[in-house]
Amino acid sequence: MLVYFSFCAFTSAAQVSTFEEGWLYWTRYFLEVETGEKTMFGLELDNRRFAEADRQYQSIGRASLMRQSHDWVSFGGGLSYSMLYSLFTSVIQPEIRPHQEVNFSYGEDRFNFNHRLRIEQRFVGDTLRQIKNGEVAIEENLGTYDFTIRSRYMLSMDFVLVDKKEEKGHFNFETNAEIMVNDSIEEWLDTLRYYFGLKYFLSRDLQIHLGYLKSIEKEYQFDTLFDYENIRFTLRHRIRKGD
Repeated sequence: MLVYFSFCAFTSAAQVSTFEEGWLYWTRYFLEVETGEKTMFGLELDNRRFAEADRQYQSIGRASLMRQSHDWVSFGGGLSYSMLYSLFTSVIQPEIRPHQEVNFSYGEDRFNFNHRLRIEQRFVGDTLRQIKNGEVAIEENLGTYDFTIRSRYMLSMDFVLVDKKEEKGHFNFETNAEIMVNDSIEEWLDTLRYYFGLKYFLSRDLQIHLGYLKSIEKEYQFDTLFDYENIRFTLRHRIRKGD
């Protein structure tokens, strides 16, 4: 019910005229390397494909450096590179995306909560799209970039389902909700996401995540709304200092 009302509010505010729906599968790899007592280097590789046609939707690479300020606060920044594949032609839209973020975490018994605020400076490749007789006639990259700032807020919760008090064999339930908004008045609504899934610890430093993600996203500078159902698989790997 919450997802339904959020979807209606989002689509009404976005004032879109075209809807695209579909099923996708996301595969992600997270590498976390401890570079110091309170610092962590992160590398994320994210690949997103349509399930029905088995064709590419988006590829993202992200590198970041985080510092733990206190037990409950961490902050840092990084750089992403995205390739968004057009639904209509063979054009690939590039995006360069520096970001800064801060995390506030706290836990109680089996529950863990995290608030994340991320600010992104988006350099999005400009594309020209011409429509003729209801179909796409021409689409091309212009070789220039448009700039906007996007703010992202995520609230996530992690609950321990099975804890054997060992370094492997733990099962956790995890969920999160995230909203993204741009600084442009005309383009301020960007993305709304909900996620539910399970996390399994293969070892202390190796986890697998599998879950369902609902993604509602307005295409930047166009009037198309993407309403996608996603199955997301994640492999998360940590390398500790001294290992």
